[in-house]
Amino acid sequence: MGHRHTKEEILSGAVDAAFADGLSQLTYGRVAKRLGINDRTVVYYFPSKDDILLSFVEDELQTLTDRMKEIEKQDLGAMPKLRQMLFVKNYINCIFGIKM
Repeated sequence: MGHRHTKEEILSGAVDAAFADGLSQLTYGRVAKRLGINDRTVVYYFPSKDDILLSFVEDELQTLTDRMKEIEKQDLGAMPKLRQMLFVKNYINCIFGIKM
């Protein structure tokens, strides 16, 4: 019996495929081929392309939220914290086009 891929591994493979080939070229078949699995496995975890995108955005925003909380807890002065938080804010603006 082969390796059973997790939802996280499949999402990672889908993100890699989207970055490599472009979002318009993202298909279940390309993701499956990249991971060496059947495309039905991809569909099981992500019934639509929108589900893949939404999972990616949710994961990224959670990571960034966690990072902001870490910055807040650091024993730094106000200006170094502000610089780090502005960096995260600018990252969100660039990647997601979300104005904060």
